[in-house]
Amino acid sequence: TRFEPKSRGLGDVYKRQPVVGADGTRGGANELIRVTGPVIERGWRPLGNVLKLTIRGLERWSDAAMDAFSRTMPPGDQAVFDDPATRRMFQEDLILGARGNMHALLLDARLFARHWGFGLADVRVPILLRYGDADIIVPLAHGEHLAGRLPEAELRVYPGEGHVGALGASEEILDFLTACRATDDEAATAGSDSVAPPDAEPGRRSRRA
Repeated sequence: TRFEPKSRGLGDVYKRQPVVGADGTRGGANELIRVTGPVIERGWRPLGNVLKLTIRGLERWSDAAMDAFSRTMPPGDQAVFDDPATRRMFQEDLILGARGNMHALLLDARLFARHWGFGLADVRVPILLRYGDADIIVPLAHGEHLAGRLPEAELRVYPGEGHVGALGASEEILDFLTACRATDDEAATAGSDSVAPPDAEPGRRSRRA
């Protein structure tokens, strides 16, 4: 089934939050983007080239580099990287990307450092916020901030999970999206534009095992 752009269910997997403006958050990766934003805005192309050459230079030591990176992450993320298929996916993503260019990563950061052009309070669709309480890149405080500003958000907190735990949660996320689509279809049939998140109240927070 193809999800139309109008579908009301959104799964927040990438965990991005506004950096600037009234909705902006501090800490984690946002602090790095805030500090480096002006540099990236002016020099994203040469910086991407440097990143490309660095990754290509480390390609032959990709296993050692992956081990070193994993050791900096919380135990929940280390467990994810212990899976051979996931580990290889990360390596191939970077290696293959570096054979072209690495500008996309810098262009993302460039956009993140700008105002989004809308307020979080204007987002009137169900949002699933899935956060690990051990995430050091996008901390749980960011999820709590979003849940307090997005009118129809549900925050699910996973003890001990880090930044990449959502990689093993595809079924949970698809279930949420499918339920949103079903609710959306029911509302369309009934002629109503008012839809609540499936099985959740706006702003609901839950902790998962």
